[in-house]
Amino acid sequence: MMGVPLTEGLRYGEPGMKGILFGSDAASEFTAEAQRRVQAVLPAVAAAARRIDRFEAERRRHEAVEAVLGSALAASHLALDVKGRLLWASPRALVLLAQAGSPRALPEELTAAAARLGALAAGEVAAKLGFELLLRGPLHAALSLARSRSGEWIVDVALDEPAPEAALAPLALRFGLTPAETRVLSVLTLGHPNREIARRLHVSIETVRTHIRRVLEKLRVGSRAEAALLARLQTIE
Repeated sequence: MMGVPLTEGLRYGEPGMKGILFGSDAASEFTAEAQRRVQAVLPAVAAAARRIDRFEAERRRHEAVEAVLGSALAASHLALDVKGRLLWASPRALVLLAQAGSPRALPEELTAAAARLGALAAGEVAAKLGFELLLRGPLHAALSLARSRSGEWIVDVALDEPAPEAALAPLALRFGLTPAETRVLSVLTLGHPNREIARRLHVSIETVRTHIRRVLEKLRVGSRAEAALLARLQTIE
């Protein structure tokens, strides 16, 4: 038998080591010709072992990112190339897309928006480009450009959704919120400013301010963050 280690820095048989074991049917030891042939194939086999190590490291890194971005406390993200093709998605992002009616493919308006943004990816100014998109659901998508470690442009898509109004019905009944106030509270859970809430609900900023003031009074909380937390807790119950 001939054992050959393929992992640099590790001896044959050490934990984590990769190697190849050659066996011979002959009773005698390996001949010089057999050893020469083994030496001839070793560079290619060692290169394959190094690629396996790199792929394994990338797999662990991706799983770590998915664990973080897929948690309930983290944003739901997608990574698209500059043509709008999906490169990676957190588990939570896939759930949100499925709920919005896109279980197997990205919404066409999202891929088109990513491609338009990707077409602008040139120079340092591109890092500051981005825009928002309202998908079905309603699902909100914020698109921006980022560079990968290799220098390629990536379209980063952050998805979020307001707390469902139906889930807030018990809270609204308990504290006497009107339907309009409940809608404002639903969008407020995303942490958006008044201008964005007004844009989404197609009302004036002054109307949003009035509703938020009344919501805080009725919920007996002192801040928007407390109101959003109370609403989020209601949707979990």
